[in-house]
Amino acid sequence: MLKSLMADVLKMAETNIKSGFPTCGIFPFDPEQVLKKWPAQQQQEDLHVSINSTAICESIIAVLEKMRYDKTTKPR
Repeated sequence: MLKSLMADVLKMAETNIKSGFPTCGIFPFDPEQVLKKWPAQQQQEDLHVSINSTAICESIIAVLEKMRYDKTTKPR
């Protein structure tokens, strides 16, 4: 059974590998191929998450810098 499965996989291996290159935009080079597969709604959500994450990170860094470098406040 395993031998039969491996034979079937090997038959299709060359075809699968060759079809994978254009599908991924590797050859011929086309970076848009990958983006075409990405859902548009997901891109919007990822952009909002990225913007929110950046804002939160910047806020945390500002607080930590103030805690470290602001000598006007006394340590607790």
